[in-house]
Amino acid sequence: MASLPLCPYPQSLEASGESVPFPAAISVHGLDSAEPRTVETLQNLFAQLPGIAADFGGGAPYRIVFRHDPVVTHAEGYTLTSDPSGIVIAARTPAGRFYGAQTAYQILTHGFQAG
Repeated sequence: MASLPLCPYPQSLEASGESVPFPAAISVHGLDSAEPRTVETLQNLFAQLPGIAADFGGGAPYRIVFRHDPVVTHAEGYTLTSDPSGIVIAARTPAGRFYGAQTAYQILTHGFQAG
């Protein structure tokens, strides 16, 4: 995981060592269109993944899902979980969702370039 150039680096990071194939299609769910910075981050992500079908609200088996989580106490905090079915970003605030989307962007573009 040390080779994953996340900025800022998370407070904690756990790696399972499981290999996840890069998705052929990505759908985003649970994001409010009233959060334009986060939507823009994901649109920029899609532009960095040529040949990967990507959309908002679609039926791709690989999903980036945003969930409200009142347990996340820091205003800019979030948790991000990744597995073969996608990425779940749980945050309490729009800022947390934005920063979670930034981390998902870094993970996926790094994986695309590495693949």
